Amino acid sequence: MTVYKNLVHDGLTQFAMSAPEQVALWGGHTDEQSSFVEAYEALFDDSGLGDSLRRGPVYGPEIDLALRQLRAALDAVNEETHLEILTESAALAEIRSIAARLLRIIGDEQ
Repeated sequence: MTVYKNLVHDGLTQFAMSAPEQVALWGGHTDEQSSFVEAYEALFDDSGLGDSLRRGPVYGPEIDLALRQLRAALDAVNEETHLEILTESAALAEIRSIAARLLRIIGDEQ
């Protein structure tokens, strides 16, 4: 299955943003609008990454493991949580860290 790496990059970028940037984007305070759920769907569903990770290697062992860790961290989040509370949570801090690391590594790989 094809992985649309531009969508992977876009999803990772949203999850790597600072809390204020996420509040602005996910809260509709910018020209663009998204949400936690839309970023998740772009990253794992729309990009084809989720299915590809289930089928086998995508980027390589280190990156694929980090992507699985990110997915687990994202799956543990209650997306119904108020946006400001969600973006300031320890869970989102961990997600930001993993996403930023993945952006650096994947950027080096491309």
